[in-house]
Amino acid sequence: MKKKFVLGVLCVSMILAAGIGVSAEVSENHSQWAEESLISADEAGLLPNFFSDRDLTANISRIDFCHLAYKMLEQKSLISDNNVKSSFADTDDNEVAFLANSGIINGRSETKFAPNDDITREEAAVILTNTAEFMDVKEDITLFDTVFSDYDTVSDWAKESVRKMDSLGIMRGVGDNNFSPKSNYTMEQSAVTMLKLFNLDVSDYASNVYEVKIDGDLSIFNGKNKQWIKKDGKTIFTYDGPEDNTLDNERSFIFFEKSGKWYYYIHNNKSNVSAGYNKCSDIYSAETGEIVYKLNAVLLQSNKKDTVDFADDYYRVIKHSEYGGEGAFSVEGMKVYSYDGEEIASSSYDSKNGGGSLDTSAYPCNNRQIRIDFEKVDTDSAEYWVPGENLLAKYPYTYKEYGNSQAVREPISYIVADTLKGYTPVKLSVPDWNGNNYAVFNVDGIPVYKSNTEIFTMIYEGDLCIGEIKGDSIQVSDAKKNQYITTLEWDKDKYNTVDKYVHEYLAKNIESECFSPNGSYTVHGYNMLKCSPYSLYTFWKEKEFSGYTPVYTYYGDGEEYRDRYFLYNPDGKIIVESSWKIYLIEYDGRACYTTERVEPNDQYWSGEKVCTDVYDLKTGELVARPNYINVEKYMK
Repeated sequence: MKKKFVLGVLCVSMILAAGIGVSAEVSENHSQWAEESLISADEAGLLPNFFSDRDLTANISRIDFCHLAYKMLEQKSLISDNNVKSSFADTDDNEVAFLANSGIINGRSETKFAPNDDITREEAAVILTNTAEFMDVKEDITLFDTVFSDYDTVSDWAKESVRKMDSLGIMRGVGDNNFSPKSNYTMEQSAVTMLKLFNLDVSDYASNVYEVKIDGDLSIFNGKNKQWIKKDGKTIFTYDGPEDNTLDNERSFIFFEKSGKWYYYIHNNKSNVSAGYNKCSDIYSAETGEIVYKLNAVLLQSNKKDTVDFADDYYRVIKHSEYGGEGAFSVEGMKVYSYDGEEIASSSYDSKNGGGSLDTSAYPCNNRQIRIDFEKVDTDSAEYWVPGENLLAKYPYTYKEYGNSQAVREPISYIVADTLKGYTPVKLSVPDWNGNNYAVFNVDGIPVYKSNTEIFTMIYEGDLCIGEIKGDSIQVSDAKKNQYITTLEWDKDKYNTVDKYVHEYLAKNIESECFSPNGSYTVHGYNMLKCSPYSLYTFWKEKEFSGYTPVYTYYGDGEEYRDRYFLYNPDGKIIVESSWKIYLIEYDGRACYTTERVEPNDQYWSGEKVCTDVYDLKTGELVARPNYINVEKYMK
């Protein structure tokens, strides 16, 4: 799980203070990877003069790291008159004295600072954290779980700072999942992290923001209404939807490597350009966030069968087509393009019907590729994006994907009914740092529970809960308090999979909110106004129908009444109960409802005939007994 770290309101102007010394030129002795950040730090006035003539790949001393932190605070206009005297016996440096007096640094002892000792990575993390707090950056952020393999070797006094700086993207690991706390910090590494702290927008790390690390300091962030990409602590790209009329309830970012650099393209699902297809963007550089190549694969199948694979000098697009109407797919064609847009090779090979085949071994495409899917959650309680697959749209939460003897008769939609009050189970596109593949997000889009096994949102004894698969049982916890409640067992003879058990459990425990001019009320069952055919009409919202709600309740296989239908009045009271569906209609100009009954009739193979009874909605008076009617003809 994650917990919150409170840092403060970023209330500092980003405008550089005037009259604060002259920035140093950047020494030529630096690593190529750090060059862009070093230039940016120099332009921002963050580098002390000694950065102009030293080897920046060398270790930085404790006193020079303090000078770097002090310089950054100067540029933030956070240094007032500095007349503080040093309490250390081994240095009288007034900048060290100011930082010590401000609670940003500590000595090796009360009287010894060890100014010329090389600073360690864990010491740097503590100073960076204290500097952030001195900047009065206070905001709720999500703190990463401990993930470094060598975290146990971090000194106790530095553990929290290491987690904070890692979570904020200021100071990350050294590779191979290690932090290397006792190793030294170089001058160029120090400048890069100080630039990140200077540019920090703490809202990027709020508790309802989810970060997915792609590689090193390249990450994609998911917020409530948008996604953004950061490279080396700098936001290079922000996305809140397509500019054209492409439908946008699902979107994906596909990152791939090419010649040692990262690129990406965006895949908007559910496109209205062509039924069943998705629309893709061109290719962006993950260094700059700018479009650098055209992607000759604008439309792809929405079922993710179509693929785009990459090599350093070309990429390959394989298209599929569906046949037989049963979800069977064949390869329709393959094309290979250069990054200049030239078609290098193609084939119309059809794996079902045969044809000229493209030899894919001649064009291997094995470059690393990472796909991050985002889906939009939209309920009465909440609207936000999640970094993965919204499981509420899948079985066991839906009926249509469930075709066995345990299936209920109604296509219950938990998203529409809003039974789960905006709490959404998600299968993450990429496991988090602790290997968790599943998460539950609350109404604010904050992940409140994670697991490496499948989890469910459910109602247990009237409370919103989370169920987690634990072997042959489900562990139930309170969703809002995150407290264990009980463990549920299921009949293995009756349910051969946990999904079947959960499907029936959810159907039996669904609750729905019903709206009425007399005040909303909650019912046990499914509010049928949320589904077809009512979703196609608005008549039931009019005054004479307002507050009346047909409800479907499932009692479970083997019950005396497996399925039951009720009609509630505007006061939330049951006025009709039936084993047949109840519909609201307008009949001969009157607000009415229907029920059905069965009469013996030898003309039908079953020996029975289904008849319709029409009643006045207000009085319950029998209005008519017509033959079986198409109720939609009486819905305006």
